[in-house]
Amino acid sequence: MKRIFISHSHSDVEIADSLFDFLIYALKIEEQDILCTSDPESGLTFGSDTISNQLKENLKNAEALIVLITPDSLNSAWIPFEVGSFWPTDKPIIIFLGSDLTPEKLPGPLKGWLSIRMVDEQVSEQINAAINQLARKLNIEQNPYNRRLQRKMDDFISCFRDWKSKRSNPDAQYQKQIKELTEKIQKNETLYQEKLSDIENNYQTKKQESEQKEYSLQQLQQTKNNELEQLEQNYKHQKEQLEQSLNTQINRLQQQLNEKELIIYQLQQQIDNLSTHSIKIELKSEKEVDYTKLCGLLAAGKWKEADQETDNVMLQATNRVSERWLRESDIDNFPCDDLHTINQLWVHYSKGKFGFSVQKKIYMDELGGTRYYNEKIWHEFCDRVGWRKGGDYVSYSDLTFELRDTTLVGHLPSPSGGLILLSLRLHLFSRFSHKDL
Repeated sequence: MKRIFISHSHSDVEIADSLFDFLIYALKIEEQDILCTSDPESGLTFGSDTISNQLKENLKNAEALIVLITPDSLNSAWIPFEVGSFWPTDKPIIIFLGSDLTPEKLPGPLKGWLSIRMVDEQVSEQINAAINQLARKLNIEQNPYNRRLQRKMDDFISCFRDWKSKRSNPDAQYQKQIKELTEKIQKNETLYQEKLSDIENNYQTKKQESEQKEYSLQQLQQTKNNELEQLEQNYKHQKEQLEQSLNTQINRLQQQLNEKELIIYQLQQQIDNLSTHSIKIELKSEKEVDYTKLCGLLAAGKWKEADQETDNVMLQATNRVSERWLRESDIDNFPCDDLHTINQLWVHYSKGKFGFSVQKKIYMDELGGTRYYNEKIWHEFCDRVGWRKGGDYVSYSDLTFELRDTTLVGHLPSPSGGLILLSLRLHLFSRFSHKDL
């Protein structure tokens, strides 16, 4: 079993190898206990399964995740996939940030974790603290400190700090072509000046030879004027053609650049969508309740319809469809798989803002409530989640059925239609353990 999973971009293989060496010296752990996909010895295998299936299996079994993030790796679709797969677990995650990256620049759930910036002056102390914590949580002994271990850490830090992007510059070829066209214009300008100088010299020579011949002088003068006029016309024509050609190529290159920027934007949107929907929720039910409609409504952001559908599926799970309300015994005996499925759908599609477990955390963990009614605590809870304003309870039609920054945490699902009364909701909160949060 791979105990530690190193998530990194393929272009950052040198940093990953340096971290691999450091971990082997810092912890009493075998090489086969660390998964580094770029390492042919401990990485993925040929012919056994697809890459995604191998990653899923290794992430599922791994006890800790270490993420190496550089500006290049932010463009990788695999790192959000690997972090997203590890996110629901309660296992340790260590994030190393390189270059000028800060936690605010990270996508999706990465912003929420404590990270180690490799440019900080106290980075060595932070790495030691992270390794100590990792060893305790995984119950792994640490090797005693020595100079060789310190060198391995210094090598890892230096390798991270010396990082340079291996991605090609999409504008380099365009800039080169523009430079070549500019040099061509300058070269033609020089040739024109040289030819003009030659004509002028030739004219002066002829003039000196025919000073005493007026007719010849006039002819030479006329020849000069004609040649100059023709040369100027040719130069003007060539210059206009070159400028037109240059503008045409610049416009074409700019159009190609805009198209590439659009492609990059679309790819980023796909990465964001992958990060948002990478967690698949299994719609389990002990009572054979179909949660497909609830899942679709939540995924589409139809919060009011999803709130009402939540009532319907809870009545189905307790066999109380005709009565349209639940008893205390119905809540106490509510099927665990069904309760977990409903809650996970709300938590996932609201990005952790809605759900029974979110409400339970506020009521019991933060306000100190129990399954028994306490008027003061209940009023504080209703104020917190927006079910009460100015001392009065709001009507169902005045609830906020939108997922906005201003929407209060725990606002949904609501106690609609009398389905879950006050005392029953307190019993429902008590059904959740820490892992449901």
